[in-house]
Amino acid sequence: MISSPSLPYLLPNEHLISGLVRWFNHTGLNEFRRTCSPYFQNISTLSPMAAWRPLYSEIAQIYRHTLSPQQLLSQHSLLNYYYPFFLTKERAIADEQLLLNHLDIKIQPGLQKHLRHAHHWRWCSQCVSDDVSQFGGPYWHTYHQIPTMLHCYRHGEVLLAGCESCGFRFTSFDTHWLPPDDSQCPVCQTELKGQCIPLTGTVRWLESVSYALQREKSEITREKFLSWIHDKLGFHTLPSIYSLALRKKLSRLRLEFTDSLDDELLSLYFREEPSRLRGATQKLLNIIWVAYRGTSVPPISLLLMLRHLGLEHQLTCMLTEQ
Repeated sequence: MISSPSLPYLLPNEHLISGLVRWFNHTGLNEFRRTCSPYFQNISTLSPMAAWRPLYSEIAQIYRHTLSPQQLLSQHSLLNYYYPFFLTKERAIADEQLLLNHLDIKIQPGLQKHLRHAHHWRWCSQCVSDDVSQFGGPYWHTYHQIPTMLHCYRHGEVLLAGCESCGFRFTSFDTHWLPPDDSQCPVCQTELKGQCIPLTGTVRWLESVSYALQREKSEITREKFLSWIHDKLGFHTLPSIYSLALRKKLSRLRLEFTDSLDDELLSLYFREEPSRLRGATQKLLNIIWVAYRGTSVPPISLLLMLRHLGLEHQLTCMLTEQ
């Protein structure tokens, strides 16, 4: 049996995968997955889309002798951020010992593939400069991979996601694997610049809440969010058969929510056209499906629903009081 590689010590808020990436960088080789596959059986999928995947368990097992389970899960993954949005069955398996000892656990929010920033790794150019000066090289920060954060948690700069000229993104690490330290696209050498993102009240709130969720594990649950929504909508449950009046009211509540979201905001966080997101059959932003039918959605969906209903202050207060 091949012994585990000696991975570098994890840096502040460094994602678990980043430790593996930096190890590979020091090998001097140029085929990431082929180099890692003798040591890791779950190396095929490398995007940050999942809250937890089997590869993270494999990497964490190497670090468990130097870092506590709490440190590994809270500081070097996105579990803190996602935990309050998990379904009951997902919370049951999001246990420290289960995650660190089983190599077959994957936890990913429903409909996550529709998010604009869940498919590739992002970075802050100022963080890269600081990391090179302080640690000798760049690395992938956990906070930069939170889909609802568009700006750096340290510098406030717009996070870079890739090259707008040639379309390059960091997804598989097959040809390039660390954030560029020269602010140039590693493929076409175009200067990389972040898009201009207006700091609206909603964007600011989403980022502040996202940062607070990732910083410290919260005991808030999805059930708590839904109970707030039920109270606000006026229904705790729905009958199995809808009257015409109820059907019209539910339709109006759904439309009030989707119509409150402007196209520019939707384009910042989702991949689909705004008109499709507002469609009657879509579930991603369907407040009735989420509130009463148990539809699993990404955190952004529930957060936007809470803000639309004027419940953002309840969440902010709970996070502040932790």
